[in-house]
Amino acid sequence: MRWRRLRRLGPWWIVSGLATVGLAITPLGQARIGGYLIGLACIVGAVLRSVVSSRRAGGLRVRRRWVDAVTLAGLAALVLLAYTLVRLTPT
Repeated sequence: MRWRRLRRLGPWWIVSGLATVGLAITPLGQARIGGYLIGLACIVGAVLRSVVSSRRAGGLRVRRRWVDAVTLAGLAALVLLAYTLVRLTPT
């Protein structure tokens, strides 16, 4: 019974797992790598949302397929840009 509930989430657990690892690594002194993992999670989410059918998308399905994919891709671009531009060494 429990696995049926988890299956309804669809591939959303992959995205949340990557983002959780990125958030866990960030305060340990690996801020840029953690940020890149968060951006990678958004990219994976955008690709999965555009490839997987709406019926099987589970937790990734919020709006229309193209709206979700474009939103996640834009978020990925912003996160990756922000973590690329951040200065990690004191001046």
